[in-house]
Amino acid sequence: MSSSHGAPRNLNYGDALSSERVASWFFRLNGCLTIDNFILHPDFINPLGGQRTDADILGVRFPHRSEDQTRPMPDHPKLRCDRLLLFIAEVKLDECRLNGPWTNRRRGNMQRVLSAVGVYSLPMVNIVAEALYSSYRFRDSHSEVRLYAVGDRAETMATERPGVATLTWSEMFAFIHERFSVYRHVKAQHEQWDETGRELFRLTGDVPDRDRFVEVARARLEDGHGHRLVS
Repeated sequence: MSSSHGAPRNLNYGDALSSERVASWFFRLNGCLTIDNFILHPDFINPLGGQRTDADILGVRFPHRSEDQTRPMPDHPKLRCDRLLLFIAEVKLDECRLNGPWTNRRRGNMQRVLSAVGVYSLPMVNIVAEALYSSYRFRDSHSEVRLYAVGDRAETMATERPGVATLTWSEMFAFIHERFSVYRHVKAQHEQWDETGRELFRLTGDVPDRDRFVEVARARLEDGHGHRLVS
């Protein structure tokens, strides 16, 4: 395949990159322990059954995380935290936004996910949940809880809900490119990685220019419904 940008001919630009898997890899490369598609089940007494909602990514990052003792890897500024960090991330293909179940106090989903994770004692759960409903962030002397909205555009979220931490595909792909380029020898042996991780690593080598990599990778993003970004 030829390109006016001079990209290698052997790249397969048609293969999809799952938006949720790419987001999961971004958090993983920043030292986060994550659960994808965390399902919040109903209480046992709920006669309707079914799930209440789900979080695309539920994760935790510890304050003393360090990788590569010879040349420590700097993590993304939006993930750095000097205390235990617990977060919920909602992943969208286009506009950054949060699903209703995480913003509606009456549904009580925030209390349920906090109880399920178990970082806070029961008396603290309502305090933390209220802070997340009102300002989308909680912080005390030992911990911090954040809501992340992942997507292609963050302007609306930044204006309407400034407490939410936003991450765009462009900045995430730029970080992934830098991590896999600067520390390529450290990450070279990765047979156990899933297909998305291996493809991102391969693509970084095939497209050494960061801006071009961001362009190519962004064009290959696809959500769970088979939709792609429209430039």
